[in-house]
Amino acid sequence: MNPTPRIFLMLLGATLVFHTALSYMETNIEDFETVPLPPKKIKKISTNNPIIKIDAKDRDSWTLVNFSSGKTRQVSEDEINNLNQSDWDLGFSRTKIISNGGKTNPSGNTGVINLGLSNFDDVKTAPDSGYIQDHRSLGNLVNKSLAGWYNYRTRTHNI
Repeated sequence: MNPTPRIFLMLLGATLVFHTALSYMETNIEDFETVPLPPKKIKKISTNNPIIKIDAKDRDSWTLVNFSSGKTRQVSEDEINNLNQSDWDLGFSRTKIISNGGKTNPSGNTGVINLGLSNFDDVKTAPDSGYIQDHRSLGNLVNKSLAGWYNYRTRTHNI
């Protein structure tokens, strides 16, 4: 007896089961993806420190922050090589953060240190050493102290 029809029917059955499961998963994921996340409850925090609002939504520009003056300034991606011409401390563009020192601006002397999980108001003095400046890694500006500051969910693309 020729086994070809039996193999064909087994493959056809497996294909039907696979496509049925895939179809169910696809509609299930669609339902999951279109359901908006519930709004996060934001706890009101009071502080004696000044608050600076930073708009870093644009992927083609950087928002530079000067902490001593409390001012922000937008610069385009084309101006990123002329950062030594202005006074700034940190720069933000979406999830990327740069500091005014190291490879970003060799004449700048801003470094960053990760103090871990700590209450901002409890930090009274800055550490004397351990600051890290920006460096290049695979063509991107990176600062080890600032890397990994967010969690990214690949399923929902939420940060």
